[in-house]
Amino acid sequence: MSWEKYKPLVADSRDLIVIPTLSTNLSGVDGPGLDVGCGDGDLTKIIACHLNTTIFGIDLNNKLIENANKSANGNIFLVGDLTKRAISKTGVKFRFSLSNCFYNHLDSHSVRACMDDMRSSMEENARIVIIVPHWRRAEKNYKKLKRYPWGLTAIPEYGNRQYFRYGEWYCKALTDAGYLINKHETIIIPESLSNSERYGKDVGNPILSLIVAEAKHNKNEEAIAKKAFDVAHDNRKFEIDMLWKRSIFYWGFIAASFIGFCATERLNSNLSIVFSAFGFMCSVAWSAGNRGSKYWQEYWENKVVLFQNRVTGDIFIDHFPLKPSIFSQFSARRLSVSKLLMGISDYTIMVWFAILLYKLAHYSGWISGPLPGFAYSLAIGSTILYSLYVLFRSKSED
Repeated sequence: MSWEKYKPLVADSRDLIVIPTLSTNLSGVDGPGLDVGCGDGDLTKIIACHLNTTIFGIDLNNKLIENANKSANGNIFLVGDLTKRAISKTGVKFRFSLSNCFYNHLDSHSVRACMDDMRSSMEENARIVIIVPHWRRAEKNYKKLKRYPWGLTAIPEYGNRQYFRYGEWYCKALTDAGYLINKHETIIIPESLSNSERYGKDVGNPILSLIVAEAKHNKNEEAIAKKAFDVAHDNRKFEIDMLWKRSIFYWGFIAASFIGFCATERLNSNLSIVFSAFGFMCSVAWSAGNRGSKYWQEYWENKVVLFQNRVTGDIFIDHFPLKPSIFSQFSARRLSVSKLLMGISDYTIMVWFAILLYKLAHYSGWISGPLPGFAYSLAIGSTILYSLYVLFRSKSED
């Protein structure tokens, strides 16, 4: 079901539950404010009007933001990936933030990354109001449930599989990000919706969870965050260092295999296939090791990003990446060195595999003498195409 068809179905709950709840819990605040996952901006504009202030709305859906900007009413709507520092990239310090049924679309790591980014862009004592679907309603009404320690996932009428977490999980995530929890309560379906076709039969049952918090500096938590940042940063450096040390280790075996292969091939010795098999095995191990190193490097990078705003600011985010001309030969390029290394290790596997196939065909009598000319042309062409592919796929990201 599309959003356009789903929106009218939840209009009653928005008008009688969500809007009054947000207006009440944001009473007395002034702007600028932030709407995290604003969608088409209709709710943003209503709350901005109630509070008589300006709200920045951010959402990943370009079409919804385009529609929101057609009648912004003094508000600002931006396209941005809220899991990749879209909030801090605005450069604005917000005095309050609201979110209506957005975090249930994100996995746990993305929720924490978004809350951490939001914390870095909030003024001291800024108020945060979050509304998320209650897990009990999902348990009762939605399909294909999967249970987890933090809640459950399910597939509702609108959208793909969503995350329905316990309210306590959100409170813990907010506390970890540097917020003080002021209110956490369950919102039930009121009697005013008793005549609703969608909600009438569930009057008195949970429908939403409400969490109200404020941005507060806590010296003890900041000390813990700094220690965690230092540990994550040191481990990240360690993994980068070990990536190259492991590569040198494998390079030694691969180079020895190649030398051995060439020497025995000149002597027409059957040992050449042994060296080629060993070189192939070492190349596979090297490629797998590179991916293992890359996994742990990114694991600790994610931890660094999670804590950096509370320690150093977002120094690991490139707000102004260089954009060199495509014809500028010596300009810096935003490429991942570890991805290039993985590309080389994969190419080494392909070379050894091709050698093994050649030796197998030779010993089986399928070919005799030197390789035909088209085989060399195929090897050269494949190398050029693979080189271009590796360069294209090795672009670095924040």
